[in-house]
Amino acid sequence: MKLFRYGPPGDERPAMLDADGVGRDLSAVVGDLTPHTLGPDALARLGRLDPARLPPVEPGQRLGPCVGQIGNVIAIGLNYADHAAEAGLPIPKQPIVFSKHTATVCGPHDDVWLPPGAQKLDWEVELAVVIGQPAWHVPEARAQQVVAGFCLVNDVSERAHQLEMDGQWIKGRNPHSAVCRQPGRAGASQRTDADRDIDAGVLAAVCGDPIRLRQRSWSGPVIALTANATETDRQRCLAAGMKFSVQVV
Repeated sequence: MKLFRYGPPGDERPAMLDADGVGRDLSAVVGDLTPHTLGPDALARLGRLDPARLPPVEPGQRLGPCVGQIGNVIAIGLNYADHAAEAGLPIPKQPIVFSKHTATVCGPHDDVWLPPGAQKLDWEVELAVVIGQPAWHVPEARAQQVVAGFCLVNDVSERAHQLEMDGQWIKGRNPHSAVCRQPGRAGASQRTDADRDIDAGVLAAVCGDPIRLRQRSWSGPVIALTANATETDRQRCLAAGMKFSVQVV
């Protein structure tokens, strides 16, 4: 089940894709796709819908972030083995955890703003984990029970601000439009035990142009997840919980 939100910023409407890739409006079923409406029971109700009976979304609509009213965006730094080796850095003994402002979240095709004085704007394509119910110090064996779904995130940073100036990473990791969220796939409970070790492939390209491919990634060598490191509640989502081995093209 693939869910998304569309419409002007701040006035997005919920929708889902049918089997033919046609967007179907969910406004008559659910007011919005938020942490309040992404629990297991709500997702099960959406999964029982017949998309063909829902009104189609008019073509040409802006895509917004796939989840609204996000309370928290938590990211894990240096969380894939290839990047650590490439940077000549040891694998962290504990996850490097940092936050990104929820105000940086935008749609997948929205403009990315260049911060004043920016010198080293950078991007990372990542798999985001959307938490759909209250969770705190969740055992690894039960982690996927609190996962509502997954989506892609373009994690934008300004590396000079982040690494070459005194202070915390927050300066370089939180420029406006720094978290570009793609439409999401919901229903982690539908995964089988064989799918537990996620090995997802993702691409990053400029304006969707395959000729301007910037990054090809896969999630195999993830170092650490964050089930025991993060407190969330029903108004919070965990994003960018996995990073990937990276092949820059």
